[in-house]
Amino acid sequence: MSKLTTKRRKSLPDSAFVFPKGTQAAPKTRAFPIDTASRARNALSRAAQQAVHLTDAERRAVVKAVCKEYPSIGQCSTGLAGLPPKGRIPGPVIARVSKKLNRKLKACGITRGALREGMEVEREHRDVTHGGVEDTARIAIAHLCERPDYYKRLKRFVET
Repeated sequence: MSKLTTKRRKSLPDSAFVFPKGTQAAPKTRAFPIDTASRARNALSRAAQQAVHLTDAERRAVVKAVCKEYPSIGQCSTGLAGLPPKGRIPGPVIARVSKKLNRKLKACGITRGALREGMEVEREHRDVTHGGVEDTARIAIAHLCERPDYYKRLKRFVET
């Protein structure tokens, strides 16, 4: 990624930014340039890491803008972009990721319910997965293959 100097940033059109008028936390500051694929990936990473400074709607807007402009980028190309930051993961999302990773699930004897439970815990790794459903599922599957009761044990450990 080439360095984005102040002069170059100012010369970019508003359409090159996800938020041309700024975010709630930083109004009047054009935020998240996506004029190149490299900067778009960077925008996804920064949006996932800035949980304190961005609202859920702003995070979703970053993912939506990047996937619209660069549909071939990782989580956009799988159709599994945008894991919700909290709450229950919707059934259709679990169904899509289960279908895509079915061979691994069957090899380890993992049910959809166990996968959902694992993914809901592993969401905390947004700095690694960038909110990508498939990457989050792979982390959960790795733990469940190693120990089928991994998340039950983790829950007991955290509660004590």
